[in-house]
Amino acid sequence: MAVHKHIRRNCYDDGEYYEEILPTYYFGGKTDTEYVDLYLQTTMLRPANHALELAAGTGRATKILQKHAKKVSAVDINKNMLAVLKKRCTAVDAINENSAAFIQKRPLDCYDLLF
Repeated sequence: MAVHKHIRRNCYDDGEYYEEILPTYYFGGKTDTEYVDLYLQTTMLRPANHALELAAGTGRATKILQKHAKKVSAVDINKNMLAVLKKRCTAVDAINENSAAFIQKRPLDCYDLLF
């Protein structure tokens, strides 16, 4: 009897694979990122000086934040996700750390947009 080993690919170990399988969510004909963009367009009077994105993952929302902030810092505990984020958003300060630990150690008053 042949034994077949099934290798289950962990999407969190491979940021490119995670990005590949990540669904786009639609609400009323718009994508989730379109809603984020629309919300920021309608609520912000001017671009933020420095935006902080927690649990940034592969940077789907980070691209949107870059349109609304002069500088973006993205925090994620997973270095594989941040590697994809850095390819997508080269100007972002990518920080490999747990989001909760990050905000406990640093004052948040230097950021004028938190996401």
